[in-house]
This record gives sequence, structure tokens and C-alpha cells, in this order.
Amino acid sequence: MAQTAASLRRQSIAWRAILVVAVCASAMLVPTSPAVAATLFDQLQVPGGLHGIASWYGGGERLHRLNASGSRMNPDALEAAIWDVPFGTLVKMIHRDNGRSVIVRITDRGPSHRYPQRVIDLSRRAFRELAPLRQGLVPVSVEPVDAQQISR
Repeated sequence: MAQTAASLRRQSIAWRAILVVAVCASAMLVPTSPAVAATLFDQLQVPGGLHGIASWYGGGERLHRLNASGSRMNPDALEAAIWDVPFGTLVKMIHRDNGRSVIVRITDRGPSHRYPQRVIDLSRRAFRELAPLRQGLVPVSVEPVDAQQISR
């Protein structure tokens, strides 16, 4: 059964597309290098932490999908997405207007680079700890948390 040049070309294009998707997906699952991660993580070590805008995600668009860390997205968990901070890191979010705070675990990457003023995406539950969901965006400070402080 001989294949035509057109069908071979279509197969080649399809395999290239699959390869591109696989490479991009695997790159998202690999944690950033320690040198790159240190850049933003060092900013968290500064007194007062990192300041910016927090948004929330998990309203249905990502349910049951895997995070960049490989865990399932859980909108009812205290999780967050931030770039260049190692997965599993605990950070304290402080709402700069009302003083409410919540401790979250980094399990994903985000927010979108289209919004440079946003420093972190919070799970639905984590955001609700700081403000009503309808508020959508809140000014926050992000500070690192030592796991030993939590166990006390």
C-alpha cells in the first residue's frame, strides 16, 4: 500500500505538532533552575517581601487538570501559582488594605505574563481568606514562611 506524498506530509506535520506539544508540556513540569528561582525568591527574603496584585483562579476552567508541579488543581486548597519560586514553598499572603493573611503552598506557575503587575494567582479558597471573590484583584505582600513556624 503506497502512501502519497501529501499523506506523508500530513503525517510529518502531525508528528511535529505532537513533538512540540510534548516538549512544551515537559518544560512546564520541570522546576526552574536554582539560579533563576533565586531571583524572585531573593526578593521574598527582603523585609516587607514582594508587593503586587493577587488574583484568583480555579473557577472551573482548570479543574481536574494537572498543575505545573504535577498535582491536581484543587480550588478548595490553600494553593498558589507564582513564577520562579520552588514548588512546595510556603508563602504568607497579606492583604495590604485590610491586613488579613493566609499561608499558601506554591503548586503551579502563573500568573499570565500579560499582566505584569500581578505577582501571584491564588486558589479560590485562599483568595476568599483575604477578600470576597467578587473583588477579583487585591493588593498583597508575599513573604516566605519557614515550615517550622507553622508547626508551633
